[in-house]
Amino acid sequence: MTHEPNTPLSERELEVLRLLATGATNKEIAGKLVISPNTVKVHLRNIYAKIEVASRTEASMWAVQHGVLDFGLTTDDEGDVSPPKESPPEEATPPAEMASPRRAVRTPFVWAAVTLMLLLALGSALLLQRALSKPAPSPTGASQSAGGEPPGRWQTAAALPEPVWGMAASVYDGRIYLFGGQSAAGLAGRALRYDPAADAWEDLPPKPTPVEDVPAALLGEKIYLPGGKLASGAVTDALEIYDPRQNAWTEGASLPAPRSAAALVAFEGRLYLFGGWDGSAYAGETWAYDPQEDSWESLTALSVPRSHALALATDNGIHLLGGENADGPLALHEIYAPARERTAEGPWRSDVPLPQPVARPLGGNVANLVYLFAPDSSGTQGWVFTENSDAWNPLDAPPAPLDAGAVVAPVGAYLHFLGGPRGQHWTYQAVYIVSIPAIQR
Repeated sequence: MTHEPNTPLSERELEVLRLLATGATNKEIAGKLVISPNTVKVHLRNIYAKIEVASRTEASMWAVQHGVLDFGLTTDDEGDVSPPKESPPEEATPPAEMASPRRAVRTPFVWAAVTLMLLLALGSALLLQRALSKPAPSPTGASQSAGGEPPGRWQTAAALPEPVWGMAASVYDGRIYLFGGQSAAGLAGRALRYDPAADAWEDLPPKPTPVEDVPAALLGEKIYLPGGKLASGAVTDALEIYDPRQNAWTEGASLPAPRSAAALVAFEGRLYLFGGWDGSAYAGETWAYDPQEDSWESLTALSVPRSHALALATDNGIHLLGGENADGPLALHEIYAPARERTAEGPWRSDVPLPQPVARPLGGNVANLVYLFAPDSSGTQGWVFTENSDAWNPLDAPPAPLDAGAVVAPVGAYLHFLGGPRGQHWTYQAVYIVSIPAIQR
């Protein structure tokens, strides 16, 4: 059973809803409508409230049932499907009343579309509960498991040109970028790019300042690397920026203070940096970087100073996971909501703790699911966190322990685990792609 909204949807809200129902992400909607992702989130909150739904799937179903989506079909008096008639273009005008939207076209095509939406909703629910269980085709170059058996979730890919650890990783246009780190020859300024389709590495212009324990994040179409530890052991405040399109380096505004081993993430058009090591003590500051102003801002500090934490952005905010300080490894799991800065409730809240303390967690966000791995010389544990169930569910362990100095880069449905003293390169298939045949008309 459906209902009409008490308050009509605006023309802009209808545009957002149409794009949402096509499966577009907030970022894609923002790009098509030339608005910010934060503005998209505001529109979605208003839409959800007006049509009384609680999820993207429910909103998409509502759009289908109320004829908000234009399938390019019309019906005659008998309900038969006919192609749309040619008509001169008309100037778009806002609907006078959302209480009388275009009626859903009751045709086999529309019911097929409704069925498709229900299947997608069911698939999403299964994904959240089980993270799925059947492998899909592996990326180019991935090998079979030992003994010639078909590969499972874990597969190997092209090793790094040389073993490196403590480097930074980022992803742009489906390819992985690695910067800096430590090698057997000492601190490396080397920059590398990996193409999963070709399963091959290539060298890039080196990072101007060789460092280790440096984070990286993609913002817009540039990769930002703030801070890091120098060969002397000192910590730097330099911000170096790599442009993959120009294949060139530039400098940005220095950090408010030197920092290494900090957690870094891009969220709603800004960079957020948490904690780290200042050269003599564990740090607890939170800083935000605005690329338009090329400036840093101090925000609400962490509850506990720490280094080597993992920061991952989801629709609900920024998850800050694990890390270490003078007390040892931490099992902390906190969520930071920038929009709540300078409010009475504050931007930080605690969430379900990690299954165990993890000093240097590895992980990534795939399909809005938080994947976490605890590297250990004797074995590696892994979990996935589903926000709907507020639970950490165990994952298949890798065939061999992951090195503590490795980094993780999510590409599509895969997490790439790269580096460490052994130069490993493992891929983990986090989710599986189900192909649905196109509906012919």
